[in-house]
Amino acid sequence: MTENEINGIIQNFYPSYGLAKKDLKNQVLNVNTALKKAEFFNAKEFQKNWDYTRLALFKTEILGYSNARDIGLVMAIFSRETGPLNYRYYKSFKKNQLDKKYVTSGADVHKDGIAGFDFMLSGGQKRFHTTSFKKANITWEKVDASEFRNGKTVQRPARIKVKDFLFSGFSMIAFSNKRLKEEIDDFESLSKEAKRVWAALFFAGSGYARHMKKVIAKHCDTKGIKKDYNLIIDSSMKSTSNWKNVNSRLTNARRMGLKSEIFDQILEMEFLDIDMESLFNKVKDSFKNLW
Repeated sequence: MTENEINGIIQNFYPSYGLAKKDLKNQVLNVNTALKKAEFFNAKEFQKNWDYTRLALFKTEILGYSNARDIGLVMAIFSRETGPLNYRYYKSFKKNQLDKKYVTSGADVHKDGIAGFDFMLSGGQKRFHTTSFKKANITWEKVDASEFRNGKTVQRPARIKVKDFLFSGFSMIAFSNKRLKEEIDDFESLSKEAKRVWAALFFAGSGYARHMKKVIAKHCDTKGIKKDYNLIIDSSMKSTSNWKNVNSRLTNARRMGLKSEIFDQILEMEFLDIDMESLFNKVKDSFKNLW
């Protein structure tokens, strides 16, 4: 796919995500970066990691969550959380160090951090993710807080192998989906675009999603209409209080939703949305020699 074709996707879909043209000039939607990331994700070594991850996912309940089956969404967020192509996660592939262990937090939290999953073992997330790790036969370690950089005290990352970071990304999205279903009535009935934006906003901070939920509920009550959480992609919808700069977070979440659309079309990663057990039985033999 060319830069012009990606720009075409952006121009065709940006209104569907509640964005204005002025919102498109942002690093989140950098076309050149998207192309380079897609080239990496579509390359042989990463595709091998994808096959390994997919086999692990079939052993869990992760794919029972619709957002975790949205490859574009998962990879758009995973791409952001793992940083630029010259960062440790990507260098590990080039050096064939996929069994090397790193920490799921950012490098600002731990010297061995290579992603943005700072709170993987925090609160209700811990049971969800560790249960998934156990079912997928993935080993993980708790990171002692004494290892954190100065000033970092509340984060709860895990230490896992490089080859298992992709799995952890799917697990993080599935947990977000679980919480959104609990927070938002009929979440699964929302449009694909709205679900992507809610997921990206929740990922930025659950408080932002809860705040916008209240904003939309109040708006609907004032208008005397049924609550419609698809309004998250209405370009006119924003917080009048702009609590903790939530409007900027919302715009970025909408950009991430649009980036999901781009990744959906340029990545060679797919789920066949059929019975997972049948699909697993069909493909499991082809995965026997992976790692």
